[in-house]
Amino acid sequence: MPEDYFDLSDGDARNILSAAALQLKRPDFLIEKDIWVVWSLNALFSSGFADALVFKGGTSLSKAFHAINRFSEDLDITYNIRILLSMGDEETDIPASRSASDRLRARSDEALAAWVEGECMPHLQATLDESAAGGRLIYEGGMNLRVAYQSRSQQSGYVRPEVLLEFGGRSTAEPNSLHTIPCDVAEAFPD
Repeated sequence: MPEDYFDLSDGDARNILSAAALQLKRPDFLIEKDIWVVWSLNALFSSGFADALVFKGGTSLSKAFHAINRFSEDLDITYNIRILLSMGDEETDIPASRSASDRLRARSDEALAAWVEGECMPHLQATLDESAAGGRLIYEGGMNLRVAYQSRSQQSGYVRPEVLLEFGGRSTAEPNSLHTIPCDVAEAFPD
């Protein structure tokens, strides 16, 4: 059975990160950040609200589809507006006027911010508390969260030891499909 990165001693974790950095030709701090990116995705998509979420944006193109080869520091997550606002299909058609569009956007933003603070944050905090990961949440209001972690790698001056979770709630989250997202370190160390 594979060993969990978060159960490793700091020395063993640094050794894994250094060895993976050599094999993958990528700095160890990016490999470590990728571990936290995948941890964050797993925490979100193993929750009771997972069916309402879609992972999108550049990081999804890289991690899920391998369509681009880049490292991104943030996760773009959409909460299905139909579920967020308890709407039927007809209510999410294109609004009839600019003012109707503005009202829908305001309702969505308000509901999403309430969900982030009232449901998502408590779930992520409980998941952090139950795991050996040792991270912490940073919430600055609105629709974004940061999962900050104590780095075990040689940090750079420009990549912060945190993962930004950017939530949106203005789409129906379609189309979408299920994918397994492995950590990049799994390429170097399958176990």
